[in-house]
Amino acid sequence: MRIFDMLFGHKNESDASIKDMELSKKITINNYPVDEINDDDLYPWSNQVVYRNDVTIGNIIMLWWLDKYWDKEKTIPSYFEKKYVKNFKIERRKLTYRGFIKQSGELTDLGQAALSNNYEYIDKHRNNWITAEDKERNSALHYSQMENVAKQDELWGMHDHAKELNQQMSDEKERDALLKPYFEAEKLGKQGDSQRSLDILQQLLPRLNGKNRYLRAFVIERIAIDSRKLKKYDSEIHYLNEYIIKEKGQYRYTEYKEKFFKRIAKATQLLDKQRSSN
Repeated sequence: MRIFDMLFGHKNESDASIKDMELSKKITINNYPVDEINDDDLYPWSNQVVYRNDVTIGNIIMLWWLDKYWDKEKTIPSYFEKKYVKNFKIERRKLTYRGFIKQSGELTDLGQAALSNNYEYIDKHRNNWITAEDKERNSALHYSQMENVAKQDELWGMHDHAKELNQQMSDEKERDALLKPYFEAEKLGKQGDSQRSLDILQQLLPRLNGKNRYLRAFVIERIAIDSRKLKKYDSEIHYLNEYIIKEKGQYRYTEYKEKFFKRIAKATQLLDKQRSSN
């Protein structure tokens, strides 16, 4: 995913007319100007030391992944050597030598302490390093640039293009207003409050119509995740099936249909087990 896609999501091709050099120099990710971040290189903050014994942000992300996901058969995600460390195996040996990881692969008490004291970086990693401040600043810059271009188009007699830009801006603001509760729910779900997350998402879903209907896939996926955590397997199956039946042709439909079929199969097994135990 490219930087502008990550910032502004699903947009029309006409966006290209406003993504100029001036705007890109002002846009920020983790408070770094976007033109200083190379999509094909380590994050500029990955080597920042944040804990004793020269533990970097990249190392913190490693400790989190090793603690949560690692086993001898599991493939190391490619994003590590693209964004966080030059060589995962070398960095792992360093962390083991310095007492943060056991030979078995588990974190030591020191490793757990390093992780818990720096968990803010895990949250940033999960949010693609776009902070709340970044979102607010970047959004304001983006809309300011669009407004300026539309005004210039009006002055030059390009009324149709100005009208198109103003409509696009209106559509995007509407979409952003809908995404706000989605991100709030996602955060609650990741913090363990699945019921509150589910309540927000179920209220949001009926609002996703017309031009914003493509967002229903994101919301339904989160509903499925929260429903499973709450062991509401019948609810999970209902929403996933509803998407497959009604949303054909929507944004990334084939990808989500395949993903949702897999979830339905697993949820069905869990539901059968739940009913047999009652």
